This record gives sequence, structure tokens and C-alpha cells, in this order.
Amino acid sequence: MIDIHGVILSAISGSIDRIFASPGEICISDELISEIRKSPGPLLEIGVDSPGGDFQAACAISAAVSDWLQSHRDGRVVCFVGSMACSAAAYFLASLPLERVEIYAHRNSILMFHGTHSDCHDAGASAMRDNARSLELCDRMIRDALLYRSTVPPATIDAWLLEGRAGWLSAEEAKAYHILDEILDADADPLVFSPATTQALETTAMNLPYLRSLIRNLKNQTPAPQKTEPCTGSAEPVPGGAPEPQDPAKIPEAPQNSQDPAAPGGSAEEPKDPEASPEPGPVENAEELETLKETVSALQAAVAELQEKLLTANAQAEEAKEVANKLTAGLRGASSPAANSAAGKTFQDVLKEYRNANPTVRYAEAYAAVAKAHPALYHALFQN
Repeated sequence: MIDIHGVILSAISGSIDRIFASPGEICISDELISEIRKSPGPLLEIGVDSPGGDFQAACAISAAVSDWLQSHRDGRVVCFVGSMACSAAAYFLASLPLERVEIYAHRNSILMFHGTHSDCHDAGASAMRDNARSLELCDRMIRDALLYRSTVPPATIDAWLLEGRAGWLSAEEAKAYHILDEILDADADPLVFSPATTQALETTAMNLPYLRSLIRNLKNQTPAPQKTEPCTGSAEPVPGGAPEPQDPAKIPEAPQNSQDPAAPGGSAEEPKDPEASPEPGPVENAEELETLKETVSALQAAVAELQEKLLTANAQAEEAKEVANKLTAGLRGASSPAANSAAGKTFQDVLKEYRNANPTVRYAEAYAAVAKAHPALYHALFQN
């Protein structure tokens, strides 16, 4: 079984959080996708027990499952939900194809859907606008997935996706909405994180200002090597030259316990000041500081790569939006009075009548048929 266990992360962010997390507390999308592609079939079993994580990572895992189904025509996917499937994990379940996919949950399983969010650091107005458009596109993907798979009313979905809001579902509620197929007669073990992982997950891994402040603090805490003051006494030779002439009257008598190496019983060890602090050893801290510098450089390169991917994704989103507008315009132009004869009825009313008249038709097929026959009612769903 392929386990989506713990926080879902991409390879870049996961390589950072793996330092803080204990085994089994995070899962890396690239590793899961590799396991999915290697699965021979005809049965692909996936366990989901996750509080969420990276939305794009969840999208990539969902796409890998769809590709597996296409390459295994007789294949079947069975998902088992543990104690929770929240946020990105819940979207993963909702985005799976309807055909040849079954989703089971435990009696105490919970699901949660909410709108996407992100932290935008060191960004100007244009970057923030791009980020906002990306979030809107992600929220639309969540909405479409729920409309396709479930019977959750559109108004309820919209309320879940509002900023600061969320939709929590028990296993029974999720099954009533046709998100789940069956509920197992057993309870799942709770998903528990260590305190260190909880604290690490609350700090954004890609927060470069935070890392810079961390390194600055480390620099301040690293004791600097003490500088040797120029010798002004008369007992030390001048480097590179002969001893300076001294007035014999000013030379103090050497005490009996003198450590002068020329005196009988003397030692070559220099006298130590008892009040002086021990000389620090900066070698270890310097190596640690250099390692952190290399880590920051790697993070900066990763952020630059992510920014390029974000720009590409935004461009693709704009192209998709243009295509959607053209399709919408075509549907509106092709609609006829006969197709919109359901005066005074809502899309859900017509959909309910259609499903009552055709009980063997799956929900997604009925939804598509009603949307095609009544485009005006379908578009009214998105105008409020």
C-alpha cells in the first residue's frame, strides 16, 4: 500500500522539513509518484492519513493516479482514509476520477476542505497579484472537484472556501455527500506529531528572512577570536629585531617562583591571567555557519526555480481562462429557449428531477447532462 501519511510536501520543501520531522510525519510527493508509477496493478491501494500540506504536491499525486488508471485499463484504485484527510489531502480524494476508484474511511475519520493560502515574502505588488490569481485558480479547482464528485451544494462549497472558513465532515456526512463510498466498521488510530515537528511546521520552511535572521543571530553568538594587542612592555622582544635597551634601575627583581624559562626550575609555559576568559574555539561554529550559508544559497536557488514555475503556471492559467471564456460564450450562443424551459427552477432542482427520472445514471454524468441541457441555470451557479 502507498501511504500518504503526515504532511504532504514537495521535494524542495520536504528536503528542508525532513531535518525537523521524525520518520512518518511527512511524505514527499515525488517519492509517492515514483511508487505509483512502479505499481504493477491491477490493484493500487493508497492509504491517506494527513492534515494536508502543499496543494501543488497533492495535485501532482492525483495526476499520477489518473495516469496510472489510463495505463492500466483493467486497474482499480482503492483509498483508505485513516483518522483524517484534511486540506490538500481532502482535495486529493475529491480530485480522483469517478470510474474505477473507491474510497473507504473509518468510523472516526474526518475530512476538511478550505480555501488555499500562502505566505508571500519579499514580494512587490505584481508578485502579490500573481499570487492572488494563483490562489483563486486553486480554489476554483477545489470547487470544481467537489461539484464533480459530490452532492455538496455550491453555496456550501463557496462558504467553505471563504478566507478563514472551512468545511469539516464526519465519515457519515462525507458518505452522505457521496465523497466516500463506504465506512469501515472500525476506528483509525490518531495521527500524532512530535512537539519538535509541530514547532517546525508552524515556521514556513521557505521563509528566507527568517533564515537570514537565524544566521545573523548565530554570527552574534559566535565568539570572535581575541586580537593580540601590540606589546608595550619591556620584557618581550620586538618581532624581527633585537631586544630594546632597558634601564637596569627600572627592571624589577624576578620573584622566586618566576616562570622565566632561563631561571632554574623555570618553565617555557607563558604566565596566564587568572581573570582572563578561556580562549574561544571558533572553528566548530565557523563550520556550522558555513553550512548554514550553503543551505541559504540552496534555498535561494530553489525559490528562484519556484518563481519561474509560478510564472509558467500563471501563464497557463491565463490561457485556460481564455479557453474557458470561449467555451462559455459558445454555450451561451448555442442555448435555445427549449433548452432553458425550466423557468423558475434552479440548477439543483432540475438536477434532482433528472436523477429521480434516471436513477441508474451516476451523479457526474447527470450533472454534465443537465449542465449541457440548461446552460443558463448552470452559469447562474457561478454568478452569485
